[in-house]
Amino acid sequence: MLGVNRIGVVEDHASVVLGVEAMLAHCPDLTVAASAPTVPELLAETVDLELLGRVARRRISRGTG
Repeated sequence: MLGVNRIGVVEDHASVVLGVEAMLAHCPDLTVAASAPTVPELLAETVDLELLGRVARRRISRGTG
């Protein structure tokens, strides 16, 4: 079996992080290694972790025009 790829999640809502973890539960080669509400906080938490990638929610402004 290949190693597990660890990802970091940037999200300030715990329920969203739990949803990502639930989706990844079906992917044995992926796991959420860390999560934080901001990118700087995630980077500070994961300075010693080797992550495959980081997932961040992108805020989209909803203008009227």
